[in-house]
Amino acid sequence: MVRAAEEQRAASSRAAASRAVREAARLQDKATTEAESEAAMSAAVSRWAEEDAALDAEHRARAEEVEARVSAAKAETEARIGEADAQALAAIAAARNMRSEIEGLRARTRVQEAKASADEAAAVGVAAATAAAEAATAAASRRAGRLGEEALAA
Repeated sequence: MVRAAEEQRAASSRAAASRAVREAARLQDKATTEAESEAAMSAAVSRWAEEDAALDAEHRARAEEVEARVSAAKAETEARIGEADAQALAAIAAARNMRSEIEGLRARTRVQEAKASADEAAAVGVAAATAAAEAATAAASRRAGRLGEEALAA
């Protein structure tokens, strides 16, 4: 009986040891599964962090590219505005020069018209003087003829 009790205790101890081994294996499997799950999560979080960092870098690069394009467009627009201003100032200067030339031409035309009027008046004056001189000459001639006749008659 003692032997049977000892065998019973030994069997009970083996069963308890077997349960303990199975529980330890189950706990080890659970710990391994949790560790693998944590490693997978950690890898996923690392991957997400890398993807986020890559997206952030891409967004920064795009933002810098857009900023560069905006700056270039702004500089081009300012250059075009400056060019348009320069052209407008040149057009204003040309218009002022044209106005001066037109006023000069008008003044020269008035001078030429005045000269033509003066020449016409001078021609009329010369014609009148010539006619007066001819009339005076004719009158003097007639008078000299009369005086000559009077002198001959006397």
